[in-house]
Amino acid sequence: NEFAIEAGALMLADNGICCIDEFDKMDVKDQVAIHEAMEQQTISITKAGIQATLNARASVLAAANPIGGRYDKSKPLKYNVALPPAILSRFDLMHVMIDETNEATDARIAQHIISLHRFQGGAFSDVPYTMEQMQRYLKYARSIKPRVSAEAQEQLVKAYKELRSEDAAPGSGSSYRITVRQLEALVRLSEAMARVFCEPVITSRHVLEAKRLLKASVLKIEQSDVELEELIMPGFGQDQGDGTHFFGERPGMNPEDMPDMDAEGNYLGGSTAMDVDQPHQNGGPAPSSSGQARATSGTAAGPSGSSGGLPAAGDATTSAPPPVAPAQPAKVTVKVTAQKFNYMQNQLVLRMMEADGDATEEEGIKQADLMSWYMEEQTRKGLLESEAQAEEEMHLLLKVINHLIRKSHVLAVSFTPDPNPGESDADYQSRVQEERVLTLHEGFNPDP
Repeated sequence: NEFAIEAGALMLADNGICCIDEFDKMDVKDQVAIHEAMEQQTISITKAGIQATLNARASVLAAANPIGGRYDKSKPLKYNVALPPAILSRFDLMHVMIDETNEATDARIAQHIISLHRFQGGAFSDVPYTMEQMQRYLKYARSIKPRVSAEAQEQLVKAYKELRSEDAAPGSGSSYRITVRQLEALVRLSEAMARVFCEPVITSRHVLEAKRLLKASVLKIEQSDVELEELIMPGFGQDQGDGTHFFGERPGMNPEDMPDMDAEGNYLGGSTAMDVDQPHQNGGPAPSSSGQARATSGTAAGPSGSSGGLPAAGDATTSAPPPVAPAQPAKVTVKVTAQKFNYMQNQLVLRMMEADGDATEEEGIKQADLMSWYMEEQTRKGLLESEAQAEEEMHLLLKVINHLIRKSHVLAVSFTPDPNPGESDADYQSRVQEERVLTLHEGFNPDP
């Protein structure tokens, strides 16, 4: 009996493109075998006394389905596809295609499919280039061997450093970690861009486009907006539009009207704040059902024959106004995009982890210092162009920090200052928001 080697798909696709469907359903032994082909562009065979190394210089275009048939936007790509990280990191680009309902897109797809059934090959009669022209263009572009210029080299190093720094933020949710493989991917993509434009030298323009493609690939898919709760005192602050903080004293507010709060901003007194979508038309929130019930129970019906349940004339015992339940602050939902929320969270967590790793600093960071550091970083990056934009960012930052403490359990309060003698509740709560010390929550995992 004689043994022979039968070429597989990757070897047959040498110097071409190998398209693989249902990539996530590949056998484990095949997944191991494809590692070498995607890393070194060769396939080694050691069987039946035959030792050979065959070329597999092919580009791999693979398609995979999410686990369960539906992509979960709340999770990164690596948790949606049943593929090991060793294989995911070997792909230069990864794109998530979600089948979302869109009337214009659905009509265009349906029109194209029906045209194929009606006209067969005639459905492509209006294309700008013929197949022969495209083949000639691709053949010429592939023959170009672009070289890296000094300008492109500096841009490649800068792009790699920026991708690494962005990926270092905990909980960034990238499809994979940025390593030297992604630097090689930047070089390959830059070369491909130069070939597309039929240019013999790689310029910074090609590198920037390669960086954009790689950055768009490794970022997680867009998630739903994050809802942040803003506490609004009844009758105060609804129409100011001045970006004032929702904790502490508001302009024009009597400090005695401020309710009692604990260190984390939760209102005390035995009743919870009511949830409303928007303030009431008269400037305050819509009255709660419990408040109406108390007011109704206080207006006892008068003697028989009195209209409307009003007290009878001369009845001094019922002349006092009914007791009204104290108004509770309302919760108004403010939405922020998931990308913005994750960016702010990652920046804050990264600063907290740096402080934890610095032995010279005390445990935790004051909230005022943390907010000042964040605003200085945004100003240094040129993201805050005006004073109004800075005030809006500060207002949003305060809501995000309270959300990370009370909802996400990413941050925790390790120290709260005691009230000073004679200090009003409003002044104390405003001071708490600045002087309390924050740490990372003990149950927070920076890279789930």
